[in-house]
Amino acid sequence: MLKEKIQKDLNSALKEKKELEVSVLRLLLSAIFNKEKEKRYKLSKEKPELKEEELEKESELTDEKVIDVISSEIKKRKESILEFEKGKRMDLVEKEKAEMEVLQKYLPKEV
Repeated sequence: MLKEKIQKDLNSALKEKKELEVSVLRLLLSAIFNKEKEKRYKLSKEKPELKEEELEKESELTDEKVIDVISSEIKKRKESILEFEKGKRMDLVEKEKAEMEVLQKYLPKEV
């Protein structure tokens, strides 16, 4: 699964002391975790009979949903880039572009 790949890459980035990747991947995993938490809460309200283990399993995001989260994070970076360019903050533009590159590695290749 894509989530496990991201976690594995985070561990590698930590070992290799790649600060940018560590930062971006932590934020991404946090966003994924928050989506799963929302889904779990919604499921617990809809199906109160589910046990904790079942809730946990059913609330896991599919790869498609993880890709949606990644796309959302990329969109945030693009919006930030536009705002930073308006404010002539090229240092922050470069940082956002670098973060976007890290995120794009996890999107499927377009044909």
